[in-house]
Amino acid sequence: SIRKTLIVGTIGAMVTLLIASGAFLYLTVRASLLRQFDQALLDKAHVLIDSVEVKSGRIVFDNEDLDMAEFHSKKGPGFLHIGTTAGDSIYRSPLFEDFNLEYELDDDQDLSLGSAQLPDGRRVRVVRARFEPQVDDEDVTEASASGVRHIDVDVVFEFARDTAPVMDTLRRLAFTLIAFGIGTIALSSALLYLVIQRALKPLDALATEI
Repeated sequence: SIRKTLIVGTIGAMVTLLIASGAFLYLTVRASLLRQFDQALLDKAHVLIDSVEVKSGRIVFDNEDLDMAEFHSKKGPGFLHIGTTAGDSIYRSPLFEDFNLEYELDDDQDLSLGSAQLPDGRRVRVVRARFEPQVDDEDVTEASASGVRHIDVDVVFEFARDTAPVMDTLRRLAFTLIAFGIGTIALSSALLYLVIQRALKPLDALATEI
């Protein structure tokens, strides 16, 4: 019937539009949040990397003036390991006392981002870097005088942060969008049904007279 066709067609088009717009909004917000998360991770990584230097012929991690709270607990959001290509360990956060983090990098650059999963199922984003440590000013003078480099190894830097806060935000957003969509569809369908019913009354009367 005309009534059924109008109702089903209009509601179908409305549902399709709501799903498409909701999906677009979710994916846009997700991409933006993950991009901001990665940028914050890289910014923190650069600060940490700048604190690795050569002093008195040794590679040290000078973190006295840094906020290291996120690395002091196995349940913390941040995990850090700084070592050398010779296999020496300079700094390990509690997480890395038990295992080495395995991850897949987005690319193969000197400074790369990647993803990993912890044994407890948590997902983390990882920054991996390999670099030549900067030399302390006094060591630079000594190296210039002797004409040799103090350190013949590179630093291997691994910094990871739990993505749980971002994922929680995205789950809340998805729930909100679904709840809003269902409510909107239910209310709009009811109003649409009443409007179509009233609009088709003259046709019903005409059909009765015929």
